[in-house]
Amino acid sequence: MCPHNQHQSLHDYNWHLAYEPIVQHQNLSDSNIPNTGSAVHRNTNVLYVTFAFVPEDHLPSLPDLRIPDLLRELRLKLDGFSAPNATLRNGADPFATAVQLWLQKQTFSEWAEVEAQRQWQKALMNDLGWIQQRIIGQLSGWKANELTLPDVESTLASQPLIGEVKNKHNTMSHGARVGLYDKLEEFLDSPEYAGCTALVITLQRAKRFQGGRNWARFAPGKKHDRPDILEVGGRVFYALATAPDRPMPTQQLETADLSTWSSWRSIDAMSKQFLDSLADLQGSPVTQQISEICVRSLKW
Repeated sequence: MCPHNQHQSLHDYNWHLAYEPIVQHQNLSDSNIPNTGSAVHRNTNVLYVTFAFVPEDHLPSLPDLRIPDLLRELRLKLDGFSAPNATLRNGADPFATAVQLWLQKQTFSEWAEVEAQRQWQKALMNDLGWIQQRIIGQLSGWKANELTLPDVESTLASQPLIGEVKNKHNTMSHGARVGLYDKLEEFLDSPEYAGCTALVITLQRAKRFQGGRNWARFAPGKKHDRPDILEVGGRVFYALATAPDRPMPTQQLETADLSTWSSWRSIDAMSKQFLDSLADLQGSPVTQQISEICVRSLKW
């Protein structure tokens, strides 16, 4: 319940990670806001605080996810990345390049510099997907796989789940979605994964599925609508994967209010470990803008 006493210190409030109302009062004065460096946002007399300043005791407890080690591996990979080689390998569109030089009044050297950054970011995004797999693999009762196996899978008989991990729900083409369905169907039809439910885990999905559902059947195009192939957002997945009773994504839970679960903010605990690890490696805090982007991409 949101406190309404304007004289109460904000240190006493239950700080939230997502943009949710903490205090609602007609005359909220700056004198009530402690000088902690917190990013405070006002909108229609509602106070919002970004997740970077949430006390750790208000977050679910997760194991050490080994994120510093994963980030060091990522740096080694990207240190060896060659943008010119990637451009040659992927092929540049000469027509698009010519039009870009014309419209943006760029020299070819300026275009090459922008293209190098684009290729580098593409490599980064691919490797971040690999990191997210490994992070999930550090959760209790989960493991990350290599190559021809599902990205992640539960090791608990009571929660027979396998999953393919994607950073965003809107970055897969139709062809990629169809191919992913075929891949998951093949897993489920194999003796090793018979009886499992397959999840397409789109980590940065910031809204519910149609009808207010927590997940939806994943059936791109004209593919058969199977109840054991589902698409689920990152927040809901982490809630399922770290809940004490390890529930399955059943029809009864499809429209349930999972925000009452103790594991609802597990993805926020993961995010905090990630950004804290990055801050330690770079020797300075991540910028406030990054914290705010993280909040927006993971809210539900």
